[in-house]
Amino acid sequence: MSCTASLSLYGDGVTKIPPLGSAYGFRVQVAESQYYLNIGDRSLPPLNVRFEAWPPPVIAGWFEIELGPKWLVQVSPPAREVRCYTDPPYTGDAIVHPGLGAAAVVATLHLGGEALHAGTVLTPDGAVGLLAEREGGKTTTLGYLATQSGLGVLTDDQLVIRDGVGHAGPRCLDLRAPAAEALGLRDHTTKVRGGERYRYRLPDVPLSAPIAGLVLLEWGDTVAIEPVPPSERLAHLGRHRTLPGQAGGRLLPLSLAALPMRRLTRPRGVEHLPAVARALLGG
Repeated sequence: MSCTASLSLYGDGVTKIPPLGSAYGFRVQVAESQYYLNIGDRSLPPLNVRFEAWPPPVIAGWFEIELGPKWLVQVSPPAREVRCYTDPPYTGDAIVHPGLGAAAVVATLHLGGEALHAGTVLTPDGAVGLLAEREGGKTTTLGYLATQSGLGVLTDDQLVIRDGVGHAGPRCLDLRAPAAEALGLRDHTTKVRGGERYRYRLPDVPLSAPIAGLVLLEWGDTVAIEPVPPSERLAHLGRHRTLPGQAGGRLLPLSLAALPMRRLTRPRGVEHLPAVARALLGG
């Protein structure tokens, strides 16, 4: 089976097919994002991703999810083609994030998988998902773990789970300016998303890894880590699902709730990140 994933470019109506790559457990080919894709693997299912201008047409038999105002994703019945419609349309650096993530999440749910709004690091025990509320310091923590603790980052923003494993996202972290400055990464990044983020290129990692556990990142007065009681875990998972209310793997939330889940509290400030890393790794 050949990979037919493509990117629709705007203005000249030309479609370019760059070399093979992969993201979120799919084979994809996206011109502007190729530098950030994982190594291509022909054992992965192909996903044809197209980014189109608003409004979307009606395509009989296709499944669709409205992600926000003038933001809709359509997926073909066998989940081999996804079309993302936005206003303005995704172009350039917005394709790798959030474009590819949105396409992969919808396709994964359609295939019976699951997706959490989470960053993910590779520990000696397996992949650990980091869950946090908006502006909860998740990406800053990932940046420190990647550059100072030597941990591989599987995903920046979306933990896509399919076939019992988590799949590697594009090889980048999008940091806010204060975080990039505090971590000393500003000179090693590229401004993206209208200058609102600083994109750091991550090292390559394995394309997938078993999920070893989940960590809730919360602000607190001290660095402390404690187990989350089993009775609370499903509620936390529901709150951090990428698309609440959408069908996915019906038994996956139960299997995720059975994994170790810990709450890691810490004060604000990068000076506390070494202690955060030690707590996360059990040291």
